[in-house]
Amino acid sequence: GNAPSWDMMYDALCQYAQTNRDENEGRIWDGTIPQSYKTHDEPALNLGIWVNHQRTTYKNKKLCDERVGKLEKVGLKWAVRKGRNASSWDMMHDALCQYAQSRKDENENGIW
Repeated sequence: GNAPSWDMMYDALCQYAQTNRDENEGRIWDGTIPQSYKTHDEPALNLGIWVNHQRTTYKNKKLCDERVGKLEKVGLKWAVRKGRNASSWDMMHDALCQYAQSRKDENENGIW
């Protein structure tokens, strides 16, 4: 099929970052995006998976400098976690803990 071009995906990422900055008091985007994130376009773009792919390509030193520069300019973080060996399990676990905590915070009895 006609896969969206790199520039199209990049534009979508810029929009995603901008939206996050608008919603965030500090006008900051943390440079991450959920892997499952899809844009609201028709057809939707798998932006999260695309970003993941850019990170992998970068890690393998196969991403051209121009693209690296563009992605860094928009504020994308190459490593999601500072810890070297933080596995995706740890990340999912942290996310779940945070989610559970936020649910408890919303419930005055602290029950999730």
